[in-house]
Amino acid sequence: MPQFGQSAHLDPGELARFASTAEQLGADSLWVGDRLLAAVNPTVGYGGKDTIPEQFRANLDPFIALTVAATATTTARLWRNSETLYTHTIAVTTDNYLLMNLLCRHYIDRTPLENAERRCTELLDNTSNYMEAHNTIGLLRVELGRYDDALASYQKSLQIRPGTGVVYLNMSRAYSKKGDIEQAQNNLQRALDINDESVNAEALAYSYNDLGEAFAVKNDTANARKAFETALGFQADLATAKENLAKLEGAK
Repeated sequence: MPQFGQSAHLDPGELARFASTAEQLGADSLWVGDRLLAAVNPTVGYGGKDTIPEQFRANLDPFIALTVAATATTTARLWRNSETLYTHTIAVTTDNYLLMNLLCRHYIDRTPLENAERRCTELLDNTSNYMEAHNTIGLLRVELGRYDDALASYQKSLQIRPGTGVVYLNMSRAYSKKGDIEQAQNNLQRALDINDESVNAEALAYSYNDLGEAFAVKNDTANARKAFETALGFQADLATAKENLAKLEGAK
């Protein structure tokens, strides 16, 4: 499996696609190198040179490489299952927030929501410098209706990486579900002002849909309709926004 170079280091998705394709072509096992060691000052050069190739400075840890592959395959013999691989890797590495987040995603996909929130909190809530961890916990807490706890998690995300647009969108959704329309609008506008790469059409559509639902609860039909229509402007096939708009039209 490829472990070296910028593509392996910066885009685990490429490694996942490699593993998945290998499995589809009939491979029943995947292998990586067992160590990532190279001389600091090599006396015997690579390819006739006396320097280490640049790609050796951007390599992927073997455990991480296997973990990424485990998420993309079903039959290749990597470990007993994804959870045991993640757990072992976390146990033998230090502050491996990427793997902790992947294990959290495993719990979200495979276990009841309450268990996923508990396990993810155990794994991630005390991490000090991984914004995505607190954002993920916030999303789980919104699903559980624990909006104040979710907002606290989002605030932790912003302390680590201020000005992340999608976190403001997520805060807007939490405030909408809480019924605090003013704060929902303020955070939604903040995300629009930031407009970084995390602020995408799908996230905006869901945020406007939730805002519309908050307006509808307060019988503010005009603003609810405007919010639902804006949501559909960002994502025309958003079923919940279509259903909400139809309910408004039917209530006339």
